[in-house]
Amino acid sequence: MLPTHTFTFSLPVWRLIFDTIPAETTSSLLAVELRSKSGVEWAVIDVENNAVRWQKTIADTDWWTSLIGFYSGVLLFHTYAGSEQPAPKSLLAINAETGALLWKLDGYSFVATNGQLLQTAQTQSDLQLNITHRHLRDGSLSAASVLEQPATNASWRFPTEHPESSPYYSVIGQFIQKIIGKTPQKALNYGEIGGHILFFQYLYHANATALSRSILVVNTSKTVLHHETLETDVTSTAFGESFYNEHHLVYLKNLQELVVIKLPKP
Repeated sequence: MLPTHTFTFSLPVWRLIFDTIPAETTSSLLAVELRSKSGVEWAVIDVENNAVRWQKTIADTDWWTSLIGFYSGVLLFHTYAGSEQPAPKSLLAINAETGALLWKLDGYSFVATNGQLLQTAQTQSDLQLNITHRHLRDGSLSAASVLEQPATNASWRFPTEHPESSPYYSVIGQFIQKIIGKTPQKALNYGEIGGHILFFQYLYHANATALSRSILVVNTSKTVLHHETLETDVTSTAFGESFYNEHHLVYLKNLQELVVIKLPKP
């Protein structure tokens, strides 16, 4: 079995976001939005060091605030007046590594960023959309008139889901059956990176009438590196959120538990 670490939260995990334009120190950081009917918090975890960098309710936010992106070590949030006010009322930037507020712009919303500059929009009373360019780290205005396309180099990937109707389903299913002696049922998720092949699948265990969800990690030599049952007697075959890079596999075990599996380095 590969080394694993479980992050347990007091609130359900609503959303997971990785840095899509990572800085050198943020490629192993994940932002977590935690939400229940009565409250909302945000956290940043370090999957390489199995640590929670910070977790808190952020000042100037409320239940309607939404985490909209993670870029070059900066978390961006939109605040809203409520469910009947769908347009953002402000834009906030938080330092992902520390949780400190970098800046706040009332009356502005996020348009795009390349990791250095930021496009924001302001809606005037005549409904004309005015685009401004700002520096991502401090929110100050920039003289730039064009936002160059970002050099995105995020290493995280999402597995591909293959339902029974997929032309690859039977091939992948036969591969799994030869390795573990059991045939996958319903849908399965598949990913491959850095010499590792990853599967999430549903199986019938011995004498069982209900499906179980499990994870399987093998290398290109078909050696089993990790095989674990995640959930038994499942009532739904919808896969929870998961993604991976060359060194980590991250998935939601349940609404309040996030698991990180460390993959062997090539």
